[in-house]
Amino acid sequence: KDIIAEKVLGQGQRPAWLVSQPDIGGITLKNPDYASWPMEKRIAEAKKLLDEAGFNASHPLRFNLLYNTSESHQRIAIAASSMWKKNLGVEAKL
Repeated sequence: KDIIAEKVLGQGQRPAWLVSQPDIGGITLKNPDYASWPMEKRIAEAKKLLDEAGFNASHPLRFNLLYNTSESHQRIAIAASSMWKKNLGVEAKL
């Protein structure tokens, strides 16, 4: 989320840790705990969860990633699928 907001989009967008703005309707939403974790810990946890779901190097998660064809959405899809492949072995077909 940080890389996509800062490097892929790079126009001052906030990392999308929440599904809404942090302050909405008199309520202040907080980022999940894992938002403050170092990247290595997030990757390790993702690998653990994938493994628990039955996905690993010999049986990788594979899926089709559909996205809106606007230029920014395409860049996000390419970046996300690349990071998933590199860090988790996930194969997302665009």
